[in-house]
Amino acid sequence: MEPILLAFLRDHPDDSVGVLYHSGFPGPGDPFYQHNIADNDGRIADYGVIGVPEERADGVLEPIFLYTYERIQAVYDARKATPTDVTLSAGGSYDPGSGEVQITVTADVPSPLPPGDYRLHIVLTESGIDYDASNGIDVHDHTMRRMLPDHGGTPVDLTGPLPVQVEASALFGLDPSYAPDRCHLVYFLQEAAGREVHQAGSLLVTDLPEPSAVATASWSSLKASYR
Repeated sequence: MEPILLAFLRDHPDDSVGVLYHSGFPGPGDPFYQHNIADNDGRIADYGVIGVPEERADGVLEPIFLYTYERIQAVYDARKATPTDVTLSAGGSYDPGSGEVQITVTADVPSPLPPGDYRLHIVLTESGIDYDASNGIDVHDHTMRRMLPDHGGTPVDLTGPLPVQVEASALFGLDPSYAPDRCHLVYFLQEAAGREVHQAGSLLVTDLPEPSAVATASWSSLKASYR
C-alpha cells in the first residue's frame, strides 16, 4: 500500500499531508518503530489498528485494505466535499547551529464544531530516509519521528464565545541524525474520541526563520486527507 499512498500524496501536494506511523507487528524489528515506540504505540492504539498496512483519511474514513490509487482518490474526493471553517496557521524559528526548533500553531474556529475532546497535534516527520525494509521499500517518506508534546496532543477548549482561537506550542532539539531539509512539522486539529481531523497543515523545518530574524512568519492551512 505504501508506494500507492506515497504516489497519491506526491500528486496532491497542495491539499494533503501525510504521517506514517510504524507498528511493532507483525515483527518488532522495524527501526522506525523502535526509534519512537511510545508515540507509535500510542497512535496505533488511538486508531485501534490490528493489521497493517492501514490507511485513515482525516482520521475517520475507515481503512480500505484492497488498496488502489483509484480507491484512495475516491476517499479523498469524499473528504474534500466535507466543508470546514477551521483555519490553522503556524510560525516559529529554527536554529541550524543548535538544532533548536520552536513552533506555535494557532487554530481559528469561527463556527460551532460538534461537542468533543479537541486536541491540537504537532508532529515531526522525515522523508527521504534510506532503509531496505523487508517489504521491498528502500526510501521512506512522511515517517513520524516524534509527536509534541506526545501522541495525545495538546487539549484545547473550543467552548467559548465564537469565534474561538486556541494555540499549541513546542520547543525541542532536532535529532542530529535527521536531515533538516527533509523534515516537516505537521499540525492538525482532531477530536480525540471520534478521531475526526477538522483541519491540518504542514511546513518544512528549514523554512522557519532563524531566531535572530523576525520569527512571525506564518503558513496557510491545508485540508488534510491523510493523518
